[in-house]
Amino acid sequence: MRILYLVPDFKIGGVTTVVQSIDAGMRANGYNSKIICLKELDSANFENLKMNSKFDLIKALYRLRKIVSEYKPDIIHSHTIYSHIMALLYKILFNKNMVIINTEHGSFVDSQNNDLIFKIYKFLSSYASKITFVSNFSATTYLENKIVLQDKVIVIYNGIDPQEDIIDKYNIIELKNEFKFCYVGRFSQEKNVILLIKAFEKLQEEKTVKDVSLYLIGDGEEDIFLKNYCSKNNIKNINFLGFRKDVVKILNLMDCIILSSLTEGLPMVILEAYANKVLAVSTDCGGVKEIITDMNFIAKNNDLFSLLETMKYIMSLDIQSKERIKADNYNYYKGKFSSNIMVKSYENLYKEVLNDR
Repeated sequence: MRILYLVPDFKIGGVTTVVQSIDAGMRANGYNSKIICLKELDSANFENLKMNSKFDLIKALYRLRKIVSEYKPDIIHSHTIYSHIMALLYKILFNKNMVIINTEHGSFVDSQNNDLIFKIYKFLSSYASKITFVSNFSATTYLENKIVLQDKVIVIYNGIDPQEDIIDKYNIIELKNEFKFCYVGRFSQEKNVILLIKAFEKLQEEKTVKDVSLYLIGDGEEDIFLKNYCSKNNIKNINFLGFRKDVVKILNLMDCIILSSLTEGLPMVILEAYANKVLAVSTDCGGVKEIITDMNFIAKNNDLFSLLETMKYIMSLDIQSKERIKADNYNYYKGKFSSNIMVKSYENLYKEVLNDR
């Protein structure tokens, strides 16, 4: 079996981690797999279609056709919507017998109803052999908005394994004896980091709260806005660490990973926290409830005071309770969200769709 993975780019993040894990797992199981990207890359490790704008679509399709003719995959497995559209257009135009699997990592929101890209995908999605979603919540949002057909849909949870950090130039951060919250991810509107900062600002005003810090790992379009807000309001004990490759090392120094998103698919950072035996809390977004089963660790979506109360609850736990919860979370992750489980699920799916062809 030969599998061609199609991804939009290879930026560090959840989708990248998942695709690399599936690719490595399939290779370890004796299959031949290959990853290509839509966008042009600096790295020579991955082929790409040099699609830097919508005007490159036709040339990119012919580059994909050339790669497929040389590699001869049995399956094209695309990740995220632009890759889905590229794969499905290739099938329609050049090879109607090609098996296409789409994996959608996010959830559909009302604001996307008028987006042309989703209207195009709605039209093309029936040509996919199967469409997988990373959570039941994500699948439901696409089904309710009639973007995909029920008989095409299957849910396969993302999986990860605890991993060592990439060796790079960064030095580990210096920490005080304090309670340490940590956010890891993009600084973008849907991640709603401003809510987390405002909740942390309120937390420090509580008379019963002492010695608490917030560490923010990542970058993005809201980076300057968030830093200016902190500076303007003189918020103490917030540390912007920027983009890091030693995230795992930092996670293991934190007391609690915190997510404040408006929408998610299946947030990988929560799985990473569980895998590294770190506490995690989140707003009620996407498939979070499919990972976090204790509602004490979930705040209402986009609700500052709910997030504040959740943060206070975590800080109030005694050491024995924290260690028990960490162990329970780790065992839950191992039983449901490990990389081996994810890879086996995709391997079974590949065999199924090829047999049905």
